[in-house]
Amino acid sequence: MILFVCTGNVCRSPLAERWLRHELGRAGIHDLAVASAGVHALVGQPMDPETARVGKRLGLEANGHVARQLTEASLRNAHLVLTATRAQRRESVELYPPAVQYTFGIRQLGRLLSAAEPAAALGADQADDLAGALRRFATSQRGRYRSTRAGSDDDDVIDPRGRPPEVHQRSGDQMVPALQQIAVCLSRLNPSSSC
Repeated sequence: MILFVCTGNVCRSPLAERWLRHELGRAGIHDLAVASAGVHALVGQPMDPETARVGKRLGLEANGHVARQLTEASLRNAHLVLTATRAQRRESVELYPPAVQYTFGIRQLGRLLSAAEPAAALGADQADDLAGALRRFATSQRGRYRSTRAGSDDDDVIDPRGRPPEVHQRSGDQMVPALQQIAVCLSRLNPSSSC
């Protein structure tokens, strides 16, 4: 399972979850679980209406989302945890320390994938477990590619909650290139893919 994490689980992480699930479906990958949660979730709340509008423009359905709290069990059951910010990565790892091995920022992972060729690095024998294969690759690349400015906020996705529609759009725009990298990588790793 790939688990997206943000603060309230009503904006960034559910949008990322819906986007990746949609793209994986288009690529014929239906057996990879994708979920989301919040480090301080607004438990039971639907997706934020402004974020839902951003999702609709991307061709996504927002109905049915219910915010849930990040738990130690959800972190333990995930193959890969992708957070909206470095602070959420830290909180996730504090909740379940072994998750340090497989928790990345969404934009951080996108940068790692754009700088290397994961399918070649992993080999076909590992492609049957897509989330695990992506996790192994990302872990092997950790620390090799850094933001251009040390200590920059380049890896963080802006929190749009309670802000104007253009901030919701900017938040989505910050995630989509990384999510595209992840979807392309998973498609290439999928043994039944025609990519």
